[in-house]
Amino acid sequence: RKIKSLSIGLTKSGSEVMEKGEVKVGFAVKEKETTSNDGRLIVKPDQAFITFFIKSSQPLPVNFIAASSGNPNISVNPMLFGGMPNLKRNQRFGSMTPSALIGDNENMGVVTLKLDCLAKAESTVSVLLRTRRGPASFEFIKHCDKEMIPEGFPVEGLMITTDPAVFKANATEDNTDKLVVKDGIIMDKFKVTNLENRVPDEGKKPDAENDSSSSSPSPSPKSIVYGKDAESATFVIKMTNDLFTIGLQQPYVIEEPAEGVKEITSPVIIGNVMDMTTLDSKSEAEMTIDFHCHRAGVTTITVILPIDGRSRGNRKLLRWQFQKVCKEVAQGTSRPSTEIPGLYVKLAKANVIKNGIVHPRFRWAGNDTSLDKMVTVPEHIEGVNFQVTYNTSNHNLNPERSVRDVQNGNS
Repeated sequence: RKIKSLSIGLTKSGSEVMEKGEVKVGFAVKEKETTSNDGRLIVKPDQAFITFFIKSSQPLPVNFIAASSGNPNISVNPMLFGGMPNLKRNQRFGSMTPSALIGDNENMGVVTLKLDCLAKAESTVSVLLRTRRGPASFEFIKHCDKEMIPEGFPVEGLMITTDPAVFKANATEDNTDKLVVKDGIIMDKFKVTNLENRVPDEGKKPDAENDSSSSSPSPSPKSIVYGKDAESATFVIKMTNDLFTIGLQQPYVIEEPAEGVKEITSPVIIGNVMDMTTLDSKSEAEMTIDFHCHRAGVTTITVILPIDGRSRGNRKLLRWQFQKVCKEVAQGTSRPSTEIPGLYVKLAKANVIKNGIVHPRFRWAGNDTSLDKMVTVPEHIEGVNFQVTYNTSNHNLNPERSVRDVQNGNS
């Protein structure tokens, strides 16, 4: 049955796809798979995504959105934004499951489809909205002339930069070299694919006898490299689109040194992004990757930021990479941990961490000869227990984040 309150357009005010529940000719659903020129919309090969604006003259709960391609060489990935937050009771289990409540104007829904071309191909793309008043579906055609898979997920207005002044000046178009993510898509220098085919440096090794990083690769010329003196990397996340809010989950960071090389730096994420659950045009999230170099070499750092839309199964991962060069750390001069007041870790009666600072006897000091000064666990001991405490009464910090910092490299 038709949902007479529902209209779908290619623009905020349009209804090119559907009007009052009636699907337009250019998006009609066909009984048989065909890619012939039959009047339906054709998405060209250079267009990697398409956005639809969903409006309802009456509040319309949308449970989920699905999209599929008739050709395995075209992958379709949907995401729903906007609308009003809504909870639909699951009668079978008595629980609350999330959905979007679509309205009109500022409460409209925004559906973005990421269209990945795995090879040259043509296919019909089918879109289905499952609502409380029944399903609504439409189709269009996608053409691909080569492999094209943009990294990230298209979210209009989602920007990430290394320089917060870009947002203050409202000049993202003139400062694309300082952008990490533009409209949800990873910029070239931060792409993961830049570092897939790394080759170890066959030139002069720093100090093969004392430096376990001698087989680490040289920095990739295509990727961003943080030099030997960089102690951190800061990223600022902002929505420049005021039409909808996106959900944030806690990001995480992974270090990937060259094969056979031990961990070079223990990256830790700090900043207000660890406590934020949503992001809109009035807010700003900051994320700092804190480095703690243990030995000389080049290592790859991957940052992963999960984002959410409105409907179920809408979690996407934004992933970007860069490289960090660490210089040889002189014995006893390794960088101390980030201070986290109130955070204590004990082994028996000994302080392993006090106020977030690792005790020297539990910190590698940059040279393997310093191992003699570290706490040693006898061979017959099969396990040790660490007691982690955090005093929340005097400090306005998130204890879960503090514990995760310890697990993520400060211990």
